[in-house]
Amino acid sequence: ALNEDRVLDRVEVWNAIKTEVGRRFRYNLTLYDGNHGRSLIIPLLRRVCQRSGIRLTAKHYDVGEKCHCHGQLSYPISASDIVDVLPMVKHFASVMEGFSPYTRGSGCLSLSLHVLLHDAKTAFESAKFYVAARSYQQALQLSQEAAELYTKVTDNHVHHTIIKCMDFSAVILFQAQESKIAASHAARCLALWVQLCGFDSHEAMASHMALSHIVQSQDPKRCMKHILASLYLMELMAGPHYVEILRKYQTIGNLYLDTGDSETALKCFKYIKEELPINEITTEAVICRSMGIAYSNLSRFKEAIKSEQRSLAIFSALIPDPEHEVIKESNERVVKYTKLGVKQGTEDAANRIAKQLGAEAEDESTKKQKKNTKSRRNRTKKR
Repeated sequence: ALNEDRVLDRVEVWNAIKTEVGRRFRYNLTLYDGNHGRSLIIPLLRRVCQRSGIRLTAKHYDVGEKCHCHGQLSYPISASDIVDVLPMVKHFASVMEGFSPYTRGSGCLSLSLHVLLHDAKTAFESAKFYVAARSYQQALQLSQEAAELYTKVTDNHVHHTIIKCMDFSAVILFQAQESKIAASHAARCLALWVQLCGFDSHEAMASHMALSHIVQSQDPKRCMKHILASLYLMELMAGPHYVEILRKYQTIGNLYLDTGDSETALKCFKYIKEELPINEITTEAVICRSMGIAYSNLSRFKEAIKSEQRSLAIFSALIPDPEHEVIKESNERVVKYTKLGVKQGTEDAANRIAKQLGAEAEDESTKKQKKNTKSRRNRTKKR
């Protein structure tokens, strides 16, 4: 009673939560049985903020280490880091799970409400059918028609049904070889998803991935930018061990290989092999093959042969047919790297011999010059 205004520390808060969960659900709440290394702290912090309507300052927080809670001076997150606390509302017709934060100016219409418009839904489904039949012109018309119908109902472009139609239009344009127009559509969709769901949403991450795929052949630098953005969002939302992170690093390494930056590509592949968990043996074989190509481009043929032999051993264990195309290509690469290594060794040996002969010739010429100089001095003295 004397300490009603006292701020609880984190141990007391955790004990209160455990007591309440045990009372309500008859469940003994534990934090991974004391193994804090399994807990994904940043994704958990993000979800807690989303569920409770808390907005934090965007900066690096030193989470997972020592912390303390003492009034306004708590660490690593203090009261001054909280930008805003939004009230959470839930609409009976919302398509989003749970509660969503209420913002001013939204009016009475929720942007996440279901739009049950039969004509628009029919047009959108018909567009999917025409894409499967490769009738891209009809599919694009139907997709745009569905977006227009949804816009008439919602009276707002920032709605998930309209953005989905725009996303689909970008896919249609990309398959119809209209890459520039598709990229502009995808970039607009990305901006709208960020406006509607936030920059750290699944929709924004998927939009970054789609845009990187569209611009990969046109602008590798822009493609790299969006891949790195999607990679950051994956680690933020799902933690560092998310399965797609490995594939994204692999894509980045291949892009660096295509642009001729073999040194950076090799760093990407080494990071995958040493730091990330590889759950599929075929993935390791593909990475070893890519490392062999990078080593070869850097004229490090000894390491290239080792990497390619590792890849060949894995593929040979998985594919019993020695005449398979993959086995043949791997054998050809091993032979190629061996020939280049022998050639490089021969050239290096020849260069060493040439340098040695050149050094010996210089020594002989120096000795002759010294001898001639000495004989001249003796003649001068006799005179």
